[in-house]
Amino acid sequence: MSATQNPSGHLTSLGDNPQVVEYDEKESIEVDFKADWKLYLVFATLCILALAAALDGTCLGTALPTITTSIHGTTTQAIWASIAFNLSSTICQLVFVSFSSIFGRKPMMILAVLFFATGGFTGAIAGNISVLTVGRAFQGVGSGAIIVLTEVIVTDLVPMRVRGKWFGIISLAWAIGTAGGPLIGGLLAENDDWRWIFRINVLLCVVAGVMIPLLLDIRFKNPVSVRKQLKEFDWAGLVLFVSSFTALLLSITMGGVIYPWSNWRITVLLSTSLLGTILFVAYESFIPRFPFLCVVLFKNVTAAVTFLGTFLHGFILWSLLFYLPLYYQAIKGFNPTQSGLAVFPETLIIAPVSLTVGILVSKTGHFKWSIVSGWFFTTLGTGLLILLDVHTTTPTWIGINIIVGLGTGMLFSGMAFSIQAAATAFGQDSALAIAMFSFFRSLGATVGIAASGALFQAEMKRKLLSFPALAAQAMQYTNDAVELAVAIKTLPPGGEERSGITQAYSDGLKRVWLGMCIMAALGTCTCFFAKEYSLDVQHNSEQVLGNREKDKLHSSSESQEEV
Repeated sequence: MSATQNPSGHLTSLGDNPQVVEYDEKESIEVDFKADWKLYLVFATLCILALAAALDGTCLGTALPTITTSIHGTTTQAIWASIAFNLSSTICQLVFVSFSSIFGRKPMMILAVLFFATGGFTGAIAGNISVLTVGRAFQGVGSGAIIVLTEVIVTDLVPMRVRGKWFGIISLAWAIGTAGGPLIGGLLAENDDWRWIFRINVLLCVVAGVMIPLLLDIRFKNPVSVRKQLKEFDWAGLVLFVSSFTALLLSITMGGVIYPWSNWRITVLLSTSLLGTILFVAYESFIPRFPFLCVVLFKNVTAAVTFLGTFLHGFILWSLLFYLPLYYQAIKGFNPTQSGLAVFPETLIIAPVSLTVGILVSKTGHFKWSIVSGWFFTTLGTGLLILLDVHTTTPTWIGINIIVGLGTGMLFSGMAFSIQAAATAFGQDSALAIAMFSFFRSLGATVGIAASGALFQAEMKRKLLSFPALAAQAMQYTNDAVELAVAIKTLPPGGEERSGITQAYSDGLKRVWLGMCIMAALGTCTCFFAKEYSLDVQHNSEQVLGNREKDKLHSSSESQEEV
């Protein structure tokens, strides 16, 4: 992961001779940066890819109860389908970025689209939850790689100070996907056409598959020794990470729901995860020359707390996208289409806010205000979510979701600038820093869905056991809570069974909201330890757009000759 090239073509490690370099406002910045038609074509391609990833990430939230019922799955299996997506998405990101430094961004992006399309096709033909889970795992690899490579390509092509505008262009595609995804998913699920969710992704992959070879002309400035870099790749670190992280997910998913926390299986999994993590960190710190995870960046306090912040951000945001549709369907009695419309107050505001923050930061050169404000609104919004119940009025839940969307949207841009500036000031590659940033956000999403699922099911089971009429079926209802969100509307209104299940569902979700509020409060605390570094730094990248570098040098020589 941490291997890069120096101008002579030799590998250097991010852990070798780290030096803290302070940049002030007078440091060189490429203010004469001009976009040409090649750059616009590249960003058109990236927008198509971002749209596909955004649709995929938000469509299933509103459709999941219907899909799970349609293919006879359980709540635990549905959660694992989501975990399979997020786990594969998280694991693959650092691997794809590492290999893109060896084979190039373009070939790895093509491979990512192939994975994404394969997963979409598998999901479209899935006849049971197991096949769907496999498809989601493939889509996770493709989606994770698309997201991280898109962000890395932006850092390759655009100077740091003006990246806000260009990240904003990608955000517009995300806005369309995140706003339209829940509605599309709800409409298709309500009409029993949920397989089109996956077919749409395949169609977008076909379009991107044509555009990437033709338009994504990104090349190395210097020759690359592929064999040497493959030989020096940190395979052992990858194995250690995958094994320890998988054990962690298994333990927090099954603990308190399938098995008591004191059960020997949970104890073994937690012990394995803890031991694996210790070995992984120790190995990455001292053994490999080019570690899978760039631990040297954690020596910079600002980088460390920003990584923690983006982990918490992912934890909160993806838990919201997964569990808010369940609230609308199970507690408010909405159908999938109405549920998709109900998440608009959050999804419609995230991307525009992120774009606005990016533009303001590019103009002013200051970003810490957006992080502090973002965590304030996120903490406030997630705290107010605890008020949601059967009797919550429409203006109330709309207002709460606007606050949450405002906070999480501000954090997207603010923390992205923070990690890039901190990495550059610490003498590290901002492209690799943004890759780790994306990795920790996905890591938070994976842990968030699993941990929130464990909190939700444990509290729902406890509440059901308190109702004598429902105690005998508490385990079944808990395991089938996702499809229960659809079935609950068929129970007699006002009956003891329906009111008891609704109350248990509401209490389970309140536990999820409380967990997110605690994570947001912790995120707020990270602001006190982060320093605001200058964005006015020299742009340098080992991969450039086509012959742009040569064209730039040629133009410079012609100017000198004319003088």
